[in-house]
Amino acid sequence: LDVCLSIPGEPPLHRSIIREGTYLIGRSFTADIRLRHESVAKRHAWLRVDESGRAFTISVPQTRSDATAS
Repeated sequence: LDVCLSIPGEPPLHRSIIREGTYLIGRSFTADIRLRHESVAKRHAWLRVDESGRAFTISVPQTRSDATAS
């Protein structure tokens, strides 16, 4: 599965995800797909890839620390 993430004003981020699994998208150092932009929360969303290669996103509720910290 190839993923292209676009943030207005930033170059697109391309990443290949080959395996089935769940990937955290966010600003956090622990994120699997890290996006360093102020509009992205530390734990922004989860991307789940199933055994057939289909991808699903799962929203992560924003916390107070996400809104105030970088």
